[in-house]
Amino acid sequence: MMKPRDYQEALGQAIRERRERIEMSREKLGRIVGKDADYITSVENGEGDLGLHQILMIAHALTVRLSVLFAIVEFRLFDD
Repeated sequence: MMKPRDYQEALGQAIRERRERIEMSREKLGRIVGKDADYITSVENGEGDLGLHQILMIAHALTVRLSVLFAIVEFRLFDD
């Protein structure tokens, strides 16, 4: 059974990869979602528990559908 931490880490990795793919800095993403770069670093490292509102804001800032972001997470966790 997957633990919440597994999902947090997979989500953080998906966020980092998308941010890097669109060549956005942590600072810029943080400004868009109203947080600082350290917050974005902690999210990308799978630390902290994100609420739905924060996930929605991050997905919007990264111009990715929430369903796609979650599909990436599910793929990472369950594709053996």
